[in-house]
Amino acid sequence: MAESNSTQHQSNDRTINFAAPAGPFYRLHDDVTIADIHDQLGARIAQLHAMLCMVTGEGIESFSSWSTEVQGDYLWTCSMMAAECKELMNHV
Repeated sequence: MAESNSTQHQSNDRTINFAAPAGPFYRLHDDVTIADIHDQLGARIAQLHAMLCMVTGEGIESFSSWSTEVQGDYLWTCSMMAAECKELMNHV
């Protein structure tokens, strides 16, 4: 996963790099506003919170019964969602 540094972003740079280690893969549409970014960020944080609730506390029993591949993919998804949130913060 590519790491992002907020100092790398110029005000007109609307690229999103969280999912593409080789470089930019996504770009915010020119019409996207800061309010839109806040909405997306809030939705992703809520989704990530729900997913992490599934692997903590009583949910860990069920998670542990999943195959190693599924567990890894699930945690990778959580990691990508957190990276997306981090990247979106660079645009607000």
